[in-house]
Amino acid sequence: MNGQFAAPLAGALLVLAACGGGSSGGGGGGGSSAPEPARSLSQLHPADPANDSGTTEVQPSVARIYANGPGQIRMEMVEGPMEGMVVLCEDRTGASCQVNAARGGATGSGSLVARQKGNFAYVGMFAVDHLNNGVEYSNTHVVHDAEPGMGETRVTLPSGVARYDGQFVAGAGVGADSGMAHGSATILANFDSGAISGEMSGSLNDGAGPSVQVVFNGLELDRRARTFASIGESRIRFQDMRATGEIEGGFYGPNAQEAAGVFSFGNSAGGMTGMFLSCKDGVACIRPE
Repeated sequence: MNGQFAAPLAGALLVLAACGGGSSGGGGGGGSSAPEPARSLSQLHPADPANDSGTTEVQPSVARIYANGPGQIRMEMVEGPMEGMVVLCEDRTGASCQVNAARGGATGSGSLVARQKGNFAYVGMFAVDHLNNGVEYSNTHVVHDAEPGMGETRVTLPSGVARYDGQFVAGAGVGADSGMAHGSATILANFDSGAISGEMSGSLNDGAGPSVQVVFNGLELDRRARTFASIGESRIRFQDMRATGEIEGGFYGPNAQEAAGVFSFGNSAGGMTGMFLSCKDGVACIRPE
């Protein structure tokens, strides 16, 4: 699946290189005692180092986030275009980061652009500048994972329908405007049928820019991995227009109390690359900075 739009963080065109897929779900109950590596999305610039046309490329990847001492986190890229890369940061929005290659040694720098922490889930947006085979890349990685330092938690999915309310953060572009977008994120999960839908509503640049509106449905639940993802039949609408892209997420907490995920999508109106964290049953689970 491919789409092009004004890239939210690089100010260029973005090419969606691949789309994720979920496994069939359905039926209540069940759990996962050993969560799989967290899904992430990597936005690469330049997309074509040999002929840089100002494009970025978004690829699915796999990353994990670990505690790295008091007030520190470590993001490790397990699979994907930056496999083996390690990013060390203070655990706060806006913190500077050190980027290490697979075999050690500082190879670049970066920042923790934004992060959200729940009682069980963690989402982060990392901006990374580094050299790879003599080419300088300016990349963005959005990741969802369990709260660092908590260890493995068995997640038991409930039956019936549950609503999750929370927040999203994204780099976004709408027309000639670009910047950071913030707003509300709602996830509706039908654990019996395995269908996931939701919406995001907010604005750019703390309300100084245009509003943004996202509606999506048809995401599929993978019960074994307690994750969900957009598939070929999924529908994503951005600014009331069909968009191409990806949404990946998972449920966290022993009773799936939190839903967290990452996304990247766009159309001719613009697009967004970011993350969300939402809480079940109206609980205010997102911790302040």
